[in-house]
Amino acid sequence: MTWLLILETPEIAKKFKLPHCQTAGNSLKYSRMATIAKIISGGQTGADRGALEAALKAGFPYGGLVPLGRLAEDGRIPARFKALAEAETANYRFRTKWNVEHSDATLILSFSDALEGGTQRTRQYCMNIKKPVFVDNPASPAKEGNRYAVFKWLEAVARKHGGAIVLNVAGSRESKAPGLEAAAREYIARLIAAQCPFGIKGNENMKKASSRKCDQLRPIEFIRDFTKHAAGSVLVKWGDTWVLCTASVESKVPPFLKGTGKGWVTAEYSMLPSSTGHGRKERDIAKLKLDGRTTEIQRLIGRSLRAAVALDRLGERTITIDCDVLQADGGTRCASITGGMLALEDAIAKMIVTGELAESPLRHRIAAVSVGVCGGKPTLDLDYAHDSTAEVDLNVIMTDDGRYVEIQGTAEREPFSEETFDDLRALARKGLKRIFAMTAPCRC
Repeated sequence: MTWLLILETPEIAKKFKLPHCQTAGNSLKYSRMATIAKIISGGQTGADRGALEAALKAGFPYGGLVPLGRLAEDGRIPARFKALAEAETANYRFRTKWNVEHSDATLILSFSDALEGGTQRTRQYCMNIKKPVFVDNPASPAKEGNRYAVFKWLEAVARKHGGAIVLNVAGSRESKAPGLEAAAREYIARLIAAQCPFGIKGNENMKKASSRKCDQLRPIEFIRDFTKHAAGSVLVKWGDTWVLCTASVESKVPPFLKGTGKGWVTAEYSMLPSSTGHGRKERDIAKLKLDGRTTEIQRLIGRSLRAAVALDRLGERTITIDCDVLQADGGTRCASITGGMLALEDAIAKMIVTGELAESPLRHRIAAVSVGVCGGKPTLDLDYAHDSTAEVDLNVIMTDDGRYVEIQGTAEREPFSEETFDDLRALARKGLKRIFAMTAPCRC
């Protein structure tokens, strides 16, 4: 990695003994990793508005939830901020909590160290739900090491998250802190400029979140026969989401299928404790039960893969697809379904070679992809930066002959129209066509 830091004076650089610095006038730049993928804000005057202005001017990804009617103390939030989404209520506290919850960290800008009103509530809510929060005075560059502190904080959060983060910017409104909007605009402009030091636009994580086209898939790789003992194994590298899918075959079926001559396909799903950037995820076994999300996802994987198999041709045996998420950056269920299908194909191919099966029970192949509405635009293959701020989120599972197995859809805030649904389905079809082309033909 490379450092990414902006310091105000050469004296500060000397104090921290930083090498390879570049000086321009009285400012000094020292680059490391890009730490911000997107900026979100509530749209109020002052700190909120200054952050949005800086992002809009720089062409940097931005968004956030604003009150119903785009309410702000100066009337309506300007229409030029098109990527903002309206809440179902005009209540300021609702949008404040949403932006804290749907970001990875919150930066509060204030001229005073003594926070009041909504600004203090924002900080307290961050602390209550254990979200990183940093308070800074954008008008105090003379405080030696002040800028160094915010970059060190951003770097620490990004490292824990595993890549560039969604940063919520909050603070006092303009009527309570005259001049804060301009100061915040300059402050955030510096942070954005630091993501693209010396003309290099950030690191790979930021590129993926900001410059990938709306109809473009993340880089996808399927590594088959990844493990030695499984009947079928595939490591799926889907952007920064990595899932190991393995197939196991057992000569038994659930009680309700005994004596029917039919087989069964099922799935289990889990995430390694260190698979996310949000600290250690406790294993389900430690809680003595599966959490709701795990149960829902593994049932989805099982249903999807059973749609690919003629169970009466499988015989009384069960194929279990285990999907273990090694690293998560959005889309783990879609990666699990698609990789699980390949592991299933390979397991069946081996059974045909060994004579356990006379013919393939596979009827067709299955794949899945996510689509959504991000910043008002239909977007293919949502990573975490997109998924965490999407207005609409769909998972689409299809067969290779273009039929639907399942569609999971959610309007995160406002209900979406039939037209939007059609646009998303068309985009999903486009992505799935590419995914089916990537996967090797069935070898059975």
